Order: sequence, then C-alpha cells, then structure tokens
Amino acid sequence: ALVERGIFSMDEILKEALSIAMIEPGCVTLQNPLGLSLNVDLKLFCVAVKNLIDNAVKYAADGKILIRLNAETMDFITLGEPLQKDFSYYKEAFVKGTNAKQSFGLGLYIVDNIAKAHGLKFLYRRQDELNVFYFEGIEKIATL
Repeated sequence: ALVERGIFSMDEILKEALSIAMIEPGCVTLQNPLGLSLNVDLKLFCVAVKNLIDNAVKYAADGKILIRLNAETMDFITLGEPLQKDFSYYKEAFVKGTNAKQSFGLGLYIVDNIAKAHGLKFLYRRQDELNVFYFEGIEKIATL
C-alpha cells in the first residue's frame, strides 16, 4: 500500500529525483504544459523517475532527457539506438546485456513495479530516432 501518498508538483518530484540521481540537472528538461501535479508516494515515485533519468543519461546519444507530462502519459524521451529486445525483457529483474552499456540490473524492474503500485502502465515506444519510455494512465493520479 502507498501510505506516504500526497499531491506533489512536477518541480518537487523532479527536484527530489535529481537529488538522488547521479547526474547534472542540466541534462533534464521538463515540459508540463498543463501544470499538472501528481498524487503519488513521493519517495517511491522519485525512485522511478530517478532510475529513468539515470538510464536516459547513460544510454542517450547526447546524454539528455526530455520529461513531458500530459493528461494521459508521462514520457521520458531520449535520442538513441532502439532497444535490441522486446521491452518486457528489460523489465525483468537482473537483466544484463553483454557489456556495461547494456546492463539494466534492477532499474526498469523497479520502475515497472512502482508504476503498477500507482495504477500506471510502464511502456516503451520508438518514435523516429527517439526512445520513449512512458507511464500510461496519468489521468488516474493527475490533478491541476
């Protein structure tokens, strides 16, 4: 159960996630045109966001990530190579590629489980040259 649930702005969520991430804040751009806040367990949700930011910066061609929050989805968008395997493979615990660049460990497994705990689906799509990891079902937890 999510006992620490509350309503938090995306700025608060991102600030907290970046405080535990191992990257420079300049790598992250946030777009939240509707000014949505999210009803989440802050500690858990920030771990999911942090894991996606860490992965993005590690694997993105330019080391940057765009986080876009809209009424239905929260997208984590990076420039880079497409995934080599089906996305479900990367959401398993302790999945590792053949080198450190492909090592996923527990990161996406944790993200997937935190998403489920919030009633969200954690999905992936390829769009042009971009990798888009996203939470679907944001309308269930979003508020103005």
